[in-house]
Amino acid sequence: MEKYVVISGDIIAFTSLSESSKERLEDSLVVLFDKLNIQFDTYSRLIKGDYLECAIPRPQHGLRIALIIKTF
Repeated sequence: MEKYVVISGDIIAFTSLSESSKERLEDSLVVLFDKLNIQFDTYSRLIKGDYLECAIPRPQHGLRIALIIKTF
């Protein structure tokens, strides 16, 4: 049985952003998710605009990816 690290969370104050800022953030997150997929073989998705999930197949990369997402 394979073990994964799963990161999930809400973007704080997303609803207070303007529509253009929301779109820009969503587009930027998609680019970030693509980069994480290429470098770490992750599966990430954005749900309802402000909820994100990221499945990481190598647990040793979990903290690094959490910090990348957090500082993004």
